Amino acid sequence: MRLMKRIGREYSTSQLAEMVVSSGPTDRELAEEELFDLVFNDPALSEIIAYYSATRADIVEIYRRLSALGMTWIRESYVPAAAIALKPVLIYLLKILNEPLPENWSDNDRWIRIVNDLTQYFKSGRLGAL
Repeated sequence: MRLMKRIGREYSTSQLAEMVVSSGPTDRELAEEELFDLVFNDPALSEIIAYYSATRADIVEIYRRLSALGMTWIRESYVPAAAIALKPVLIYLLKILNEPLPENWSDNDRWIRIVNDLTQYFKSGRLGAL
């Protein structure tokens, strides 16, 4: 949870300006790397990742895409981080991203579905669509 708080922390304008001119990695960037390391070092998550033939770059891309789509805190979870660190959610993500797109769907349509499903999951705490 402490790692999620470091990643999902909101910054003031002056803090953001300091981060832009800083030469080293930010605390958020360091925390994200710790998260990715934790995910890949967890035996159960590593098994899921291997089953779907995903790479670290794939997992980072999922995290970044969820962040870019505005997924932030829902209840007690910073969704981009929790999504790659929770077994049922990671399975859902890798499964849906490996499925062929339904007819007349774009990749954006798929991500809209993912965001909606994850929002419902983290709000309700139930698997539902997942």
